[in-house]
Amino acid sequence: MSSWYRNLPSVQEIELTLSQAGLTNVNLQRRQIEAWLENLRLNYNQCSSESDIPEWMNSRTGILSQAKKSFTQRKPIQLSPVINATGIVLHTNLGRAPIGEELLSQTIRSLSQYSDLELDLSSGERGQRMDRIESLLCNLSKAESATVVNNNAAAVFLMMKTFCEGGEVLVSRGELVEIGGSFRIPDILREAGAKLIEVGTTNRTRLSDYQNSLSERTVALLKVHPSNYFIQGFTEEVSLNELVEWSKKVEIPTLYDWGSGTFYRFQQPELQHVPTVQQEIATEVDVMSFSGDKLLGGPQAGIVLGRKNLLEKMKNHPLYRTVRLDKASLCLLEQTLTAYGNMNNVVQKIPTLEFLERTKEEILGYVNNLHGSLSIKSEWKLTVRETESMAGGGGIPEVKLPSAALCLSNERFSASDIHNKLRLSNPAVIGMIRKDNVHLDLRTVMKYQLNSLRESLQSLVSE
Repeated sequence: MSSWYRNLPSVQEIELTLSQAGLTNVNLQRRQIEAWLENLRLNYNQCSSESDIPEWMNSRTGILSQAKKSFTQRKPIQLSPVINATGIVLHTNLGRAPIGEELLSQTIRSLSQYSDLELDLSSGERGQRMDRIESLLCNLSKAESATVVNNNAAAVFLMMKTFCEGGEVLVSRGELVEIGGSFRIPDILREAGAKLIEVGTTNRTRLSDYQNSLSERTVALLKVHPSNYFIQGFTEEVSLNELVEWSKKVEIPTLYDWGSGTFYRFQQPELQHVPTVQQEIATEVDVMSFSGDKLLGGPQAGIVLGRKNLLEKMKNHPLYRTVRLDKASLCLLEQTLTAYGNMNNVVQKIPTLEFLERTKEEILGYVNNLHGSLSIKSEWKLTVRETESMAGGGGIPEVKLPSAALCLSNERFSASDIHNKLRLSNPAVIGMIRKDNVHLDLRTVMKYQLNSLRESLQSLVSE
């Protein structure tokens, strides 16, 4: 068996084989090739006799062929586009808010050349990279001041570090949330050097609970939007407006982690209760923050609005520079906010808004057209069903949007098998498994993706 090692191809030979097979970025896979060869040696050493060795492992040609097969099936190094047929508009695993093509093309023009990122063209002096974005945010929101950091978690931590270090912060027990990645409000307060004072109960908090917990050590009132869950039944909470009104009387700032916000007033009946940024700022909250890649429909960012004197303190904090928004995200956010300057066609420019505003009748039309265009074998069953979509992404968890889905089942394959086949197609199709069926909710499928989806499905149901 020792002669087997002489047949083992080198890393360079495998690289050449993969390159000749048309697999790109082979040089980026060198470590993976080395690991693959090491794993091959381990598998060989575990074989107790010649009969245990797979046939392909007995020749250099067979090993090279297996390497090509293995690396062809591997996950690409770069991000791959997918068709989101889950019906979840802001799907965290799928990148949350997609950027509109028009906004993206405008951004590319700025990024592919030098720009006036930190240059005042009128004076020739050094400019501030945040000037344009802050002006856009203040004009849209009517806030006194604005700034942006690289995500909302950073915005919240910066708020806590700036205003709460060394003091006590009052927070409702019902708002001590945890979001993705184990980001917990109590942990953030502790890391910021603040002492958390819980008020009220999980399901009921009154203004009197805040009033009874106020002390000379209180430095802020913190309100947190429970963006990834909601409580029904015997509940009570203090509204932002009530909290701000009382905080003015006691001269303690109210800080608001809103999580997800938009400047757009939804027309969809199920979404008309969702407040806009303008409405929240009108409460005169001292400082509030929300994400750029949720309901706003832009890139990842933490948007901060509020009183000018307080935001100046945040901008002057040493931590501010470490959480600065990068140039690419800044350009994308500028284009997104500029689109909100014209509310008459903002829905057409921002996919998140377009998906949320789609009616059940519109989606049903897409599903029926897709269903009618497919030729299927007898073992397949395709049905059109009404369903419910979700906003997702820690936005408005209580909202269910009427929608429609194409449902697939097969006599030979389980729903999991069908879903796996769709996920491994090109482009990948991601749906939902419900009651032994794969549901493809077309609320979240781009219009230009419908033909690609049809081709993937036709290939599948012809098997």
